[in-house]
Amino acid sequence: MRLFQCQVCRQHSVRCPHPQLLIKESVDYKALPAKVSCQIIKLVDRCWSSFFAAIKEYRVNPDKFKGRPNLPRYKDKVKGRSVVIYPAQAVSKRGLKKGLLQPSGTNISIPTKILSKVDEIRLVPKCGFYVLEAVYELDVAEPLDQKYIAAIDLGLTNLATIGLIFDF
Repeated sequence: MRLFQCQVCRQHSVRCPHPQLLIKESVDYKALPAKVSCQIIKLVDRCWSSFFAAIKEYRVNPDKFKGRPNLPRYKDKVKGRSVVIYPAQAVSKRGLKKGLLQPSGTNISIPTKILSKVDEIRLVPKCGFYVLEAVYELDVAEPLDQKYIAAIDLGLTNLATIGLIFDF
């Protein structure tokens, strides 16, 4: 996850259209699967693109901002972690058939009830732990019958209030 902070990546993402070509020999780049490393490089690129778009907007309309937009910053060396995105190609297909989410190159194995294809898995750092997010498409269920509608409001003085609408 230190790839986000890589000095070469930070310096060359502005000048080079493909910064991953410059850092492929980096230890941090090789520590993760190649597809995951490329996702982190894309994340850095998005940060820089967002910064330049904010600067451009700031010059046109500075009233929208509280101050001048800052450069993307380095993460803290000990506590600072960035999101790691595993695309669909970096997720174990065998594990999904068994009902497990398994990002490649890790010992992580989490039971799941996802039946469809997983688009990506994100490892999101929180204070003292990580959250694993699975992104997938869900088949849309049949639309509900709109003739009968009910609403329940849990109240403070009343236990509950129920409203019913019948459309005949």
